[in-house]
Amino acid sequence: MVCQLLGSQNVTDVMEAIEFFVTSFEFGVGNAMMGIRRMLVLIWSKEGNIKDAVVAAYKRLYLNPQGNNPRYRVHPCTRRTEIEYQNWGASCEFSFDSIGPKEPKIDLSILR
Repeated sequence: MVCQLLGSQNVTDVMEAIEFFVTSFEFGVGNAMMGIRRMLVLIWSKEGNIKDAVVAAYKRLYLNPQGNNPRYRVHPCTRRTEIEYQNWGASCEFSFDSIGPKEPKIDLSILR
């Protein structure tokens, strides 16, 4: 029923459905992912409010998770790893010559 509201002509209905699915997902409701997936097509909506709500919803779910959601518990670890990776990339000069085995130098004079 709520998935049908995502296709409503009334902007308020769509906005409320988006909020419902985001909140449901955060509380761990099993079928909320179906609505989250169906929300994605709304990014091409003609209504600016709907586009903004979808972007905000995906940011809230995947980039800045909150509440008792598995992504919230993992987020600090992934963020720390991302920062460490960026620091490593900034402090190291990378060269393909520096990795992998070196070709052995063969003394061809022993073959004569």
